[in-house]
Amino acid sequence: MSRYHPHRSLEPMLDAAQHWKEVALLSDGAVFAQEPVWTLPYLQDLKKYIIDNPLEGEGGFINKMEKQLVPSKPEVKKLVAEMLWVWYLCPDDRPVTSTKQQRIRQVWELSEDTFPNDSRLMEADVLAGAGSIGQGISKIWDDLRFFIHMMIAFKDLDETQRDELLDDGWKFGEWLEDIEGCNQRILRTMIMFLLFPDDFEHIWARTHRTQIVQKFTEKSNVEINKMSALEIDRALLDIRREKEEEYDTKELDFYTPPLEDLWRSRPEPGPKVSGPEPGQDNLKPKADYPLNQILYGPPGTGKTWNTVYHALAIIEGKSVRDLESEGHESAKGRFDELKESGQIAMVTFHQNFAYEDFIEGIRPVLDDKSESVKYELSKGVFKQMADRASGDGNQKYVLIIDEINRGNIAKIFGELITLIEPSKRLGEDDQATVTLSYSKEPFGIPHNLYLIGTMNTADRSIALLDTALRRRFEFVEMMPNPSHELISTDIDGVNCRTLLKAMNERIRFLFDREHQIGHTYFIGVKSMDDLEKAFKTKIIPLLQEYFYDNWEKINLVLNENGFIQKVSPENGLLESDLMDGDRNVYELLPANNSKWKDPQSYRAIYEKDGQGESAETEQDG
Repeated sequence: MSRYHPHRSLEPMLDAAQHWKEVALLSDGAVFAQEPVWTLPYLQDLKKYIIDNPLEGEGGFINKMEKQLVPSKPEVKKLVAEMLWVWYLCPDDRPVTSTKQQRIRQVWELSEDTFPNDSRLMEADVLAGAGSIGQGISKIWDDLRFFIHMMIAFKDLDETQRDELLDDGWKFGEWLEDIEGCNQRILRTMIMFLLFPDDFEHIWARTHRTQIVQKFTEKSNVEINKMSALEIDRALLDIRREKEEEYDTKELDFYTPPLEDLWRSRPEPGPKVSGPEPGQDNLKPKADYPLNQILYGPPGTGKTWNTVYHALAIIEGKSVRDLESEGHESAKGRFDELKESGQIAMVTFHQNFAYEDFIEGIRPVLDDKSESVKYELSKGVFKQMADRASGDGNQKYVLIIDEINRGNIAKIFGELITLIEPSKRLGEDDQATVTLSYSKEPFGIPHNLYLIGTMNTADRSIALLDTALRRRFEFVEMMPNPSHELISTDIDGVNCRTLLKAMNERIRFLFDREHQIGHTYFIGVKSMDDLEKAFKTKIIPLLQEYFYDNWEKINLVLNENGFIQKVSPENGLLESDLMDGDRNVYELLPANNSKWKDPQSYRAIYEKDGQGESAETEQDG
């Protein structure tokens, strides 16, 4: 049965969930409050404060929640605390139980009412959880928004409809699929288990759910990736029933033997070194997927966009071309799910990014309760990913480093620059470890952690990169593609593909090939207004940056199409001894000049002498 857990009884949690069902779903009551809070008006108010007016910027969860709810009624604040309690029922890894209790109380007390501290529903066995949430903790705001949408839709049903849904988990699951974001939200899977624990598993991450289905069925990756959350639930239930019959027991869990051994292996890291044991051949990558690679090219060539395909190719064992043929929307959906489960992570280097952000360091932490600052050893994103990959040796993990050349590589990687080499990874004959600067613990890098960097060559040439970095990465060039299918060939007679190619030909000769204009500057340009805006706000400012405001060269790139004009000095200035007679001054056309909207102005960029004869071959149009 799905409600079985090898380490603890889930009945306290499931009893609490049943209580929530009765007081909140079957009526408009409350879990902790004395007055009703799970009502449609309060939910609609909550939508107004949380969804319709999101709070951007930095800040902890409690701090941002407090600011969001300032104008709301006390009942709305209590409702949020109870929704947070529902979310905290399921994770067993983060946050810890005491933090769950503290945060629920903190949100409740925004109502200026005292929390009922004697409630049985706040005890440790109720909030102990039933499965790992991993990186899903970072999606709590998205889950809360989904929860609000779900509850508003549910409360909009009549009583008979609600009863029918809560009597049948499969009907409830079908209804839930119409709620925005259903298939991407971990909370959706949590709710299905809380309400129908005999039919739905306590496996929160979609990646683990799909991996289990793949291992126990004959379905292909493509088939599984197209399955809805409910279809995966049905497959998991079929697998459970088959295995319960095979092992003649209902006390089976997918995260413990014998089932765990059938869908993944979990090598234990050594007592000192964070990594798998030497000789584990299953961790070695295929030759098609380099452990360390950098996608490089001029700005606007889709480097960050393409990291989606490259990361999925590694994890799913596919080619980048096959993934491109599936379409970006489908690939991005699976990519986001892998990020949510912690199998993919992404970080952007910048001038202030440091070793402490990437590996580990001592960081100040604000204690919400005492409002004092304390200092803790904090793991950076690379250390987190390496630890995660070490503990899950049968899976591939990918860390994407955007703008890798903008950081100080020597300082950020520190002593780990040697360890990322394939020959130095744990499990290799020449494996290496180092003692970390802060924790003083030995550390090695597992062979199932892949690094993908992106590099803008307009910022820095490959030749100027740190030699140590160049030697340890493979480089994949990404240049402008003027024939890209998403670039229009006819905007009031303007062929944007030919236009882009003509400008880049001139840039190559006037500057170099590393400073061409990427094709993404023209993707989404579908009207003359779009084209005008692209030139005014993106392309011409980029050319100004490239040529250091050398307007003569910029004018040549534009084939002297009229956007840039010479300015004559005022009367009498030419006769001044201070005036350089050979100096030319240029300025852009005024923003309201009609030439910005004239198709001929843009055709002139690629037509010879503006007479309509194309400077490019017909096949490029």
